[in-house]
Amino acid sequence: MDITKTIIINKNAKKKRLLASITQIVDELINTNEIFHNINKVELLDFIEKLIAKQDNSLIDELNFVSKDEFIKRIKEIMMWEAMIKVFNEMTEEQIKAFDEATQRIPLFQYE
Repeated sequence: MDITKTIIINKNAKKKRLLASITQIVDELINTNEIFHNINKVELLDFIEKLIAKQDNSLIDELNFVSKDEFIKRIKEIMMWEAMIKVFNEMTEEQIKAFDEATQRIPLFQYE
């Protein structure tokens, strides 16, 4: 086997291990956090897999050096965004208007 095939096999193996770890974390977060119960796990994992595929191998190598807590935090942040997007997509125009009005009163969301 030549060196190029060996490198490709190693990269694919790293990606598979990474996705297996992510799947395990996603399962745990869905099972232990009610906010994530309505997330479509298949779509989420497909999205994450596409993100990984678009990155060069430096991302995979970087994640090997990230602590488990940091790794879980990053996945949880992606899941939080997915949950928020799902909520916003299900809102009516009246609910969106009420949300906009409520957040304009909060200094954190005021842009001037």
